[in-house]
Amino acid sequence: MKVLVINKKWIEKFLSRKNVLDIRGTNTRIRGEIALSVGNTVVGFCTLASVLSPEELKELDSNHASDLSISLLATYKYANPHGWMLKNIRAVPPFVVNKPPKAVVWFDI
Repeated sequence: MKVLVINKKWIEKFLSRKNVLDIRGTNTRIRGEIALSVGNTVVGFCTLASVLSPEELKELDSNHASDLSISLLATYKYANPHGWMLKNIRAVPPFVVNKPPKAVVWFDI
């Protein structure tokens, strides 16, 4: 199973379903059931349902929990932002997994 590494400051927004878009600087071809981790600790599972293009993101600005708008994120953080749409987000009791030291976005369990 694929594990998506989420920054600690965002994970609660995902687990409480206040955020359903993970804004990333690239597209991904991965779809389906994935685990969510903070570092080497899995804290939830979800379905990566789709990826929104930069153009599609502009239409969905209100779904992102950041204080910055999508257009500002594009300007300040990402040259080519994509919205990874997460569905069926659910928390699980945290458990530690073997995360490769260089895994920044994805790793396998």
